[in-house]
Amino acid sequence: MTELEGNIYLLQAEATKRYKIERAQQVLTRNQILNDQIPYALKVIEIFHSADAQKDETKLHEIFAYRRLQSDWFEFDSPEYATRLIHDYFRLRQETYQQISTLSQQLKSSNQKLKNTEEKLTRLEQEFHKLQQERDQLLEFKVAIQRDMSRILSRLESHGLNGNSIYTEQSLRHSAMSQIRYRLGVAQQKRCLQLGDTVIMVGFSLFEYETKFEQLKTCLDKYSITAGEENIEDTSLLEAGVPLGIYFTTDKPYARLEIEIPRRYWALPGMVPELFKDLKEFNFEARYCRLVHIKEDGDTGELGFIPCDSLDEIWHQVLTQIRPLGTQTLLRQQGSLIELSPESTRVGVTSRTLLKMIQDKIPSLESAFEEILGIRFCVNVELISDSP
Repeated sequence: MTELEGNIYLLQAEATKRYKIERAQQVLTRNQILNDQIPYALKVIEIFHSADAQKDETKLHEIFAYRRLQSDWFEFDSPEYATRLIHDYFRLRQETYQQISTLSQQLKSSNQKLKNTEEKLTRLEQEFHKLQQERDQLLEFKVAIQRDMSRILSRLESHGLNGNSIYTEQSLRHSAMSQIRYRLGVAQQKRCLQLGDTVIMVGFSLFEYETKFEQLKTCLDKYSITAGEENIEDTSLLEAGVPLGIYFTTDKPYARLEIEIPRRYWALPGMVPELFKDLKEFNFEARYCRLVHIKEDGDTGELGFIPCDSLDEIWHQVLTQIRPLGTQTLLRQQGSLIELSPESTRVGVTSRTLLKMIQDKIPSLESAFEEILGIRFCVNVELISDSP
């Protein structure tokens, strides 16, 4: 028997309704019971074994406090009634202990499941980052293949439609690039762009470059820094322009930068919408592209770009800049990028509650677009249907 174990005695003063509840470490003998100095003969009604006799004795005294006469003496109507009450106490205590034990096991099991889930989440995050890296590598590989294939196809197309051999086209391209560079004041190709920069690419046909270039230069002179260069006191504005580039549409798609327009012709950020508007009126192909690799190629140089036409991809990248994470999660679940243009960038949400909440965060959205694309956009948020 341990130190806590013992017996709970229910004793009755014979011929009375007085009952004594007391504990004993060992089984009491008849002499020990009779030696209790009271004017009554004591009778053992029941003996209850307890794993913690002191605690059970204290608890029983608290439960039957309303029946207490004095000290550890209580009044009950009959021995059977007193015995049943004490039995009920031990039964309920045992049931409670079993329930607590069951709940403890369930809690331990839940904690283990939570730990396993966290470990699985960590592994998934690692796999996700690995897949992102593989996606970026495949994207660069795709751009390289797309560039090489487009050259072959476009040259074959120009040979069939314009009656020019590939060598004649190369000679024409070289001549056109030389003349355009001379008109722009570009002595040689310079590298002033960084990987990840967003560039406005302007394209027109190689076989009508003379007329088209004059129209393009008119737009550049109208909206570039050179239009008011004499009145600029803050020279830092010369570094604030949006990069521009020229490519020939006979060498699609937009993975090659034939000529990088000098910085003095870069459009100021506030003039980009007007520049796009005029370019469209002259039927130029103009779009945003992102620099993904730099490769020197003779005296022309070559910059690898991908078009910023995938709205889902851009929206995903913009969302990574949104804080707090709660707003980012809501926009990821209920928002989408509908249109991306300097004149009007439209973001749609499927919840009126989110629409009201996001109105105060439009500046954050505009900053996120600027962080990703390098150009300030005017963002409008509108309510759309959640159906595809």
